Amino acid sequence: MICSEQTPGEMPHPRTAASNATEEGTAKAALWLFLAGVAVAVVAGAVWGVLRLREVLLVQNDSYLLLRPPEIRNAGGLVSNDEILRYFGWTAADLEKKRVNIFSLDLPALRDVFLKSYPTVSEFAIQRRLPDSLVITVGEHSPVARVGMRHLVVDDEGRVFAVSARAEILAESLPLLASERFADCKAGGLLPDADMVALAILRAERLSRTELHYHIAEIDLTGDLYVEVTTTENIRLKLPRDQLGDAASIAHCLHLASKTVATSRIGPGRTLIVGRDNRVTLQ
Repeated sequence: MICSEQTPGEMPHPRTAASNATEEGTAKAALWLFLAGVAVAVVAGAVWGVLRLREVLLVQNDSYLLLRPPEIRNAGGLVSNDEILRYFGWTAADLEKKRVNIFSLDLPALRDVFLKSYPTVSEFAIQRRLPDSLVITVGEHSPVARVGMRHLVVDDEGRVFAVSARAEILAESLPLLASERFADCKAGGLLPDADMVALAILRAERLSRTELHYHIAEIDLTGDLYVEVTTTENIRLKLPRDQLGDAASIAHCLHLASKTVATSRIGPGRTLIVGRDNRVTLQ
């Protein structure tokens, strides 16, 4: 076998040059991969260190950044500020014992739990206010009446929702709506269409409250021909359903009854019947 030797100045064989280039490229790629791995490890270590430092200094620390009783922005309703503080255990006495770090609180989880516990609350926003407080904004559905004899109330839109046991006392001051159809009413649903007229009656009463000589305590929607309204003075008003088609007609019926109450000096236990001919008769 004859071997050839490369003489000085002779160009390397093409295969040898390609092999050298491949080896050089592989070495560079390996170096870049190594440097990238080092960079990733450094960044990951720095992130872990920052998170761990935050955990130790902020979340787990019970020496500073301790929660004070939050500021509550509440327009007023069935849920009071004191009830909110007691629910979370954030009264001044509670926080003095617990020593709660403001960063240890899972605010979205607290919001979700509260909204499930208080269906009357439509909005519950909670934000940190550094260094040691929270700001809570509360918005509630505005109930206008109780539905049946259960712990249900209804707002002006006809939405039915439950009230908490603590808010039940306040709800008792609302007018009562009675109907056999309420047996199927559930929290989260709507008032039956046939009973929406009660909300229109209450709306008309609120708009004319200063002009009427009575206040509504109960509305009985059981009858097909008449809606029976009982006042706080225990005077019953029977309003014809076919005359309650719009706000103006409802207001007219209420004013007719009010005028009769004022001029006839009607006492408790009496019944006024508003006829389709706009005449009011006594029973």
